[in-house]
Amino acid sequence: MLNLSSATVLRQLAAGIIPAEQYCKGAPWVIKRRDIEDSRLIECVRHSRRPSSPSSRQKTLDFQ
Repeated sequence: MLNLSSATVLRQLAAGIIPAEQYCKGAPWVIKRRDIEDSRLIECVRHSRRPSSPSSRQKTLDFQ
């Protein structure tokens, strides 16, 4: 919903930018829909994204 890669979400979870709970180590993170629909969080996420590589030779990998 935030149009972020898994790695970016994990980084932002660790930084406390995206609020979430993990009920035990190794369990999936629980992110509440109301939290990610919050306009303040959306704006914060947009400003905290890493810029893409300036190199045109940089490849993008899509993991599924």
